[in-house]
Amino acid sequence: MANSLQQIKKWLRRLRRVIAKSIEPHELEPDPKWDIPINIGLKTAAALRKCLKIDEQSYLFISGQAWHDTRDYVLYTALDEVKKTSTYLMRLRELYQETIPPPTDRISRLVLTQVNEEQESRIRRLLEVLLTLILFENTNEQPYYRHLLHLEELENLLSANADFDEFYGARSGNIDESINREIHQIQEIENNLDLSRCWYLVLKESLNLKKLRPGGIMSSVRTRIKFALPHMSDSEKVAFNFSYAGYIDASESIHYSINRHDYQYRERQPITGVSGLGLITMLILNRCHQLMGRPDVPLANKLYSLLKDKTNVTSLVYSMTVRDIEVNDFCLAYGDLGEVVEIKESDYGYRSYRVRYLAEKPTPDIQEDWFPARYVQKFYTRAQFFKKIQSEVAEGKLPQDIGEKMGKLSSKELQPLIRASLIETWKHGLRDWVHSQGKKVNSGDSEDNL
Repeated sequence: MANSLQQIKKWLRRLRRVIAKSIEPHELEPDPKWDIPINIGLKTAAALRKCLKIDEQSYLFISGQAWHDTRDYVLYTALDEVKKTSTYLMRLRELYQETIPPPTDRISRLVLTQVNEEQESRIRRLLEVLLTLILFENTNEQPYYRHLLHLEELENLLSANADFDEFYGARSGNIDESINREIHQIQEIENNLDLSRCWYLVLKESLNLKKLRPGGIMSSVRTRIKFALPHMSDSEKVAFNFSYAGYIDASESIHYSINRHDYQYRERQPITGVSGLGLITMLILNRCHQLMGRPDVPLANKLYSLLKDKTNVTSLVYSMTVRDIEVNDFCLAYGDLGEVVEIKESDYGYRSYRVRYLAEKPTPDIQEDWFPARYVQKFYTRAQFFKKIQSEVAEGKLPQDIGEKMGKLSSKELQPLIRASLIETWKHGLRDWVHSQGKKVNSGDSEDNL
């Protein structure tokens, strides 16, 4: 897990450096960790907002579904979240100018966890914004924006009257009238929609008036993430931590749970979250720019060209979700020596590897287990074994006929020999060497020690 996080942090640092050199370098160079997400958020959001046919006074006093251009209204709210994040980061930066002590006592732990919880709340909100913008890529038409806004209003009204009915014993006639009005407007809009494209509906069909209830209309975040994944860029997959997991991690810091995990918090965890916030705000700005039709906004244009460069992030996503590992390869799974015996690939193109433990086992009764690709690293292969044999023969350390005999063995005959050799080497020092590294051990490193 630590190795995976280090890869993401390394990519984010590289992205920050590139942006610092490309967008107002003299101003951003002093402290890219803070200045880039703050300045990019404030300035790019302001520049994009000028392209919208909406002003602050109208925004405050006219409901979203009443706007002629509902897309502009939705994008206005998205840019609000970017600006709020920039102002939040400004406050957080001030806090960090005063040294936050490591979580070695109760007071410092409370300070650190409070900062982290506030940050995770902001991350969750931004992920919801980003998810909405991604999904509008294929429904970027006025009726779909208006439809969603009316449905959200209907959900609010249904919830309000259900609350009155259950806790106060009577429904509101005024709210019921508002519900009927919303239903009528929704039905009119649906005449111009392809309901099969309405990703925001639980059931992609017209409202069932007999079964209307709060929480029964709109699709869940999990469902939306599943639908959006094939349409996400590699950078967006990183922001979501490649699955629903990124959103869940953020959500856990918002909701109270008796079984808290404060012991898992670390001194630099909030600073790591700053990088995540910066990435998500840039992705939101880029998606807003896309839904607008890519108007000529210099800051947004530069941001788009930088995010379009997949050189580094593509290899990161591949290493976290797929990896170049085959059945019979020897590997490290969470640092434990194992052998890959089966590979599965999900509908999203992500792989898991079934690994048989060869030495230590986390649980004595479990002989093998499945691991997502990010937690498995290739350690030793048959090709490396033959390369090592050839090298030993060439140096005169092994007889020539040994190499020839090895080359004639079938895969079924050779695999147990390599396995036994590796296990023996593991017991006689390789294990201690691997565990002492404290960093990723690649196949080249391990080869020299076998």
